[in-house]
Amino acid sequence: MTLKNGSQNKIRQNLHTHSIYDDGRDTIDEMVLSAIDKGFTVLGFSGHSFNHPLDEGSMSESATEKYIQDVKTAKEKYKDQIEIVLGIEQDSLSDINREDYEYVIGSLHYLIKESQKVPVDYSEEKFEEILNDLYQGDIEAMILDYCDQLEQMIEKGSFEILGHIDLITKYNENEKYFSFDHPMYLQKMKSLIQKAADKGIVFEMNSGAISRGYRTEAYPAQNLLKMIRQANGKLCINTDCHNRDHLDCNIAKCIERAKEAGFTKLMHWNSETGKLVSEDIDLFY
Repeated sequence: MTLKNGSQNKIRQNLHTHSIYDDGRDTIDEMVLSAIDKGFTVLGFSGHSFNHPLDEGSMSESATEKYIQDVKTAKEKYKDQIEIVLGIEQDSLSDINREDYEYVIGSLHYLIKESQKVPVDYSEEKFEEILNDLYQGDIEAMILDYCDQLEQMIEKGSFEILGHIDLITKYNENEKYFSFDHPMYLQKMKSLIQKAADKGIVFEMNSGAISRGYRTEAYPAQNLLKMIRQANGKLCINTDCHNRDHLDCNIAKCIERAKEAGFTKLMHWNSETGKLVSEDIDLFY
């Protein structure tokens, strides 16, 4: 297999990419040129769906229109060098026009608690404020709400990729808030992983928390990664890139971890079919 950048039998792909139109640092062109320089074969953009005023980091309605046009322009401009794909990261609390995008990443960033919508991943200070003020320090209750609302999103959602399934662990390095092996947490996660796998939803391994200095290991934790494999779930590796310098963050290590969990295939964007297809894991990177 000869790829667009001329390399033989290797796929370099990221489908979770942000830009100046939401909370990313770089323009669409800057991201694309960096991807080409790093030898990427597929770059998918996934701007945060409109969720104002709740999420100031999401794309405004006007920015969304510019984002779509810029990605389409880049797709044509660089078509002989790299495959550009127009996606969106749809927050569980926002709506999109599905026809505008080639794929959708479904993500839960907010919890609904006592009629309040509160962010899971804004900052550790905010996380602790939510835990203490809304959950009276009861991390198990917070985990239950997170898992239940993630399950609801899976049941009703129309998306190809499930983003950072264990985002609630963003600030849990060294198990500060709860054990990664917490029995209730694992039981809830096992159930929703099976539901997502049965629907054919693709899970992502996401290195975004590494590049931003919160974690030393990509989402999901290895025990959840093994659950996904046992559920016959499909997997893709993304960097949740907000800075072009981190476009390939931890990908090689993620592939190693996927193999350790038993994966022999990863999902790859196929431009001919306009779908994610399964490819041998050794074809990547």
